[in-house]
Amino acid sequence: MTFKNATMSSVVLGLSGLTPVIGAGVLASNAPCVAVAEDKDVSGAITAVGMDQTFTVTDEQGNAHTVATDDKTSYWLDGEEAARAQVIVKGAEVQAKVNAEGVALRVNRVTK
Repeated sequence: MTFKNATMSSVVLGLSGLTPVIGAGVLASNAPCVAVAEDKDVSGAITAVGMDQTFTVTDEQGNAHTVATDDKTSYWLDGEEAARAQVIVKGAEVQAKVNAEGVALRVNRVTK
C-alpha cells in the first residue's frame, strides 16, 4: 500500500466511523506502565491508636508508619488468633503485613 492509498483508506475509514491504522504491522501503546506494588512488613512499637481504625507503628529507625485496618484484617497474639483490642495496644510491639494501599492484612503481637 502506498501513502496515497493509505490516505484514501483513512478518509474512507474516517467517514465510516472507524479509526484508520497506518502501518498496522507496528504495534504501539500509549498505555502507562503499571508497577505492581508488593505487600510490605512494618514492625515496631505502636505509638498511637486512632479512632478511625488506624494505628501508628514507629520502627527502630524512628520512622512512623500509619497503618489502616478493615474487616479483613486478622489479628494474632502469641501465635493464636485474637481480637483487635488485644493486639492493637499503645506500646505493644507488633509486626504488620501491609498491602500497597496501607491496609494491614495481618497484625502479629508477641508478648512472650
